[in-house]
Amino acid sequence: MEILNKEYLPMLDQLKAHFQENGQISLQKILTPKALEELQNSTIQWNKEDKLLYHKYSCAQTNTIINEILQNELFLSFLQQLTGKLTTPKKALVYKYTHTDFSLRTPCKPGILVIIDFGGDFPEGCGGDLCFAHEQDTATIPSIANSVTLIHVDEHTESFLTYITHLAGSLERKTIQFLLQ
Repeated sequence: MEILNKEYLPMLDQLKAHFQENGQISLQKILTPKALEELQNSTIQWNKEDKLLYHKYSCAQTNTIINEILQNELFLSFLQQLTGKLTTPKKALVYKYTHTDFSLRTPCKPGILVIIDFGGDFPEGCGGDLCFAHEQDTATIPSIANSVTLIHVDEHTESFLTYITHLAGSLERKTIQFLLQ
C-alpha cells in the first residue's frame, strides 16, 4: 500500500530548513487517501486512562495497519531526510481524545516527537489541542485530520492536552505518537 503523499518530496530541502530553523513543522494531507481510510477504519483496542486530576484519555498499542505505516520505507526515509535523525520509531502509542478528556503538564522525553493525526478535525474553541510549553514559549498543535507534526522537545519541555468541551460532540481526535532520539 502506498502510504506517503508524495507532493512533499520535491520540497524536502525547504521543509528541512524550516524544521531546523523553527524546531517544529506541521504538514497536512501527509497520508494517501487510501492509507488514511484504512487507518481510520482499522480496529484499535482502546484502554481508558483516567488518573483523577492528572489526565483522562484513551490509549492503545499499535495495530497491523499502524505498524505498516511506521515501517514504510518511503515514510521513514522522508522523516530521516527531514530531521537528519535515524528514524526507527520506538514505542509508538495511539491516543484517542474525546469530550471531557484532558491532561496536566507533564515533562517530555528529549528528542523529536512525531504526531500523526488521523481522527476528525475539532471545531475551533472546543479544546483538544496538544500543547508544548518551553520556558516562555508554547507551541499549540490543533486537531487537523491527516496531518503530521514534528516538534523538537527537550528535558525542559512540558506537554498537555487542553480540556475538550461539549462543542466537540461525538468527534474523536486520534493520534499516533512516537519519539525520534
